[in-house]
Amino acid sequence: MKIAALFSGGKDSVYSLYLSQSAGMEVEYLVTAYAQRDSYMYHVPAIVLSELSAQALGIAQVKFKVTEEDEITPLKDALAGLEIDGVCCGAVASNYQRNRVVKVCDELGLDPVLPLWHKDPVLLLYQMVDLGFEILIVGVAAMGLDEGWLGRVLDRKSLDEFMEVCKRNRIHPMGEGGEYETTVLSGPNMQGQIEVEFEKKWFGDSGELEIVSARLTHP
Repeated sequence: MKIAALFSGGKDSVYSLYLSQSAGMEVEYLVTAYAQRDSYMYHVPAIVLSELSAQALGIAQVKFKVTEEDEITPLKDALAGLEIDGVCCGAVASNYQRNRVVKVCDELGLDPVLPLWHKDPVLLLYQMVDLGFEILIVGVAAMGLDEGWLGRVLDRKSLDEFMEVCKRNRIHPMGEGGEYETTVLSGPNMQGQIEVEFEKKWFGDSGELEIVSARLTHP
């Protein structure tokens, strides 16, 4: 089965892609949206790093822009020209995202692929860390996730602390409500490592990383 993966370079898209590959699917394209800062549908912070992620994965990237008024038609147009059988999406619990992707797939005659859907979010994060994915926090927007979490990497030690913060503040562990955003710097299906220099931008009760420079280094 040949599929395209909705791709931001964040943990959800990278892990759903990994699981799809592990299941024997051929991921032909990474489809990446460049959206407005307050998008409910798409990942925004540090999206430029997705280009290095695509290089590390060795998969062709298809980029498209969306507006606040219409986030779906550009996605449909981007997928319509691809020779694929299905579309992979990293939704875990968000009906908002899942239902829109399923609708687009139905209209294009494609199969939706949702490897993370309704899986235990805590287990998903620990699985990723145990598999060797290096997860960088690039945006935070929830009580309990202060400026100190920006730019931190979720490893086994920091993940335990992170889960305590999520539990205390009722944050969805996978950030399904936009509580935080990530970029995967390296992983078992990626060749090389993304190295990043950044500045922190804080807006009172939320913040994100502004990428100063980035490169893909090979072992």
